[in-house]
Amino acid sequence: MNYFRIENLDQDEVVLAWPLVRSLEPALELHAWRARVEVVIDGGGGIIAAQSADGIIHGLATYEVVERPAFGSVLDVATFVTFELTRQGYARRALLDRLNRICRSLGCVATVISEQISRPMVQTRK
Repeated sequence: MNYFRIENLDQDEVVLAWPLVRSLEPALELHAWRARVEVVIDGGGGIIAAQSADGIIHGLATYEVVERPAFGSVLDVATFVTFELTRQGYARRALLDRLNRICRSLGCVATVISEQISRPMVQTRK
């Protein structure tokens, strides 16, 4: 079941993802986030977001193709963050599925996630 649609964000839409990225980097200023994404997009990469039907962003990932001498081309995911209200990980799985498809379509041998955080909001009993 698809709870989220995965959309590419352009330069004007990255501001919508900034609050979620700040859960990784609380001191990250908006202008620094926009500059980072600009470098990624200008370098041939992109940013994808997992959005619910109401347009709320529950997860995002930035990616670009890099050459690793021992492996060849890999899809490097520098930012991967989700904010989920259940332990099911639907946003995380939807993002990973899309990243793997992007990886194959760009002829990469692997997807490498450099930094990630996933915050389920469900309390567990011990």
